Amino acid sequence: MDEEKIQERRRDQDEKATQQRAAILGLQYLDTRTLENDLPLAKGILENADMYKGHIVPLVAGGGIEPFRFGVTSQTPQSLIKAMENEYSARGDKTQFLLISGSAFREFMKILKLPKRATAIHFPR
Repeated sequence: MDEEKIQERRRDQDEKATQQRAAILGLQYLDTRTLENDLPLAKGILENADMYKGHIVPLVAGGGIEPFRFGVTSQTPQSLIKAMENEYSARGDKTQFLLISGSAFREFMKILKLPKRATAIHFPR
């Protein structure tokens, strides 16, 4: 088996495990494999160091009726999610936290190092 197939199989396992964790945690799961090459992260919402530390990525810069959407991993502290919910709510904004795999998080962190322009994406409700 070649290395690409091995990596693909590992990623499949990571995504399946994450989807199961999402159901247990009561979070919506987001499989980002089809989005990773084209998904720009929302800029100016979180500092890179905070993203690495909290295992969190800003997916959509919300505002008004549109929620700010964040990708979180099973390593994201619940206290961080609660604090962000409270902070955004206090200023009148909504938030949505979607569980992504560790593999997806690492891919997004790679994107941050590229000089790509970031814009918001819209997820179906």
